[in-house]
Amino acid sequence: MKQENLVVRSSDGESWDYTSQMPESVNEAVETYGDDGTLFLIQSALTVKQQGIARAGFRKGLSKEDIDKSVAEYKPGQKRGGKAGVKDEVFKKLVEKSAEIAANDEVAKELREAFKKADWKGALEIMAKLEGEG
Repeated sequence: MKQENLVVRSSDGESWDYTSQMPESVNEAVETYGDDGTLFLIQSALTVKQQGIARAGFRKGLSKEDIDKSVAEYKPGQKRGGKAGVKDEVFKKLVEKSAEIAANDEVAKELREAFKKADWKGALEIMAKLEGEG
């Protein structure tokens, strides 16, 4: 088991520390908590993660179908670099195409809407229109 000192804080700023013990493998979790306990922990954590994905999607104004797709595509343990990689690509395209975007009110408006929804793939698709005009 991995031991780590963690801190919890209350809304009024008070804090306490405690020692956390985490299994370092599935086998260790099963040895410690049993099959049913380990499954319960996995299901609990997955429920919280899926709720977070759904909440973020609702805040972005995504459709139920898009949220269902995001929840279904979630794979625990994956690096979050995929989304960051798309954001980086959007930023590079924005810098590269800034003059063209500024000259095209429709594209600029569409990009603003995509940014409000954090729809980075959509933003790339919108900027791809400029390449067809280029």
